[in-house]
Formats: sequence, structure tokens, C-alpha cells
Amino acid sequence: MCRPDILIMLLPHIIFNLSHLSLD
Repeated sequence: MCRPDILIMLLPHIIFNLSHLSLD
């Protein structure tokens, strides 16, 4: 199973990507 730490670290990254897409 993946560590929750990785998810927490990726979470902000995914949000940032989504925000960038929304802006476009």
C-alpha cells in the first residue's frame, strides 16, 4: 500500500495542476 505521506505531498501538486488548467 502507498504511504499516506506521498499522497499528502502529491495532493497540493495535483491541486496546483488543476488550478493551472482552470486558469487556461
